[in-house]
Amino acid sequence: MRESVQPARFEHATIGQLFNRIVTSSSR
Repeated sequence: MRESVQPARFEHATIGQLFNRIVTSSSR
């Protein structure tokens, strides 16, 4: 129910986490 209220927020968080992981892996 709450997911439908702000789905954009959940998507943004997922993208940010994925990007962060890629950047860290690339930096190493």
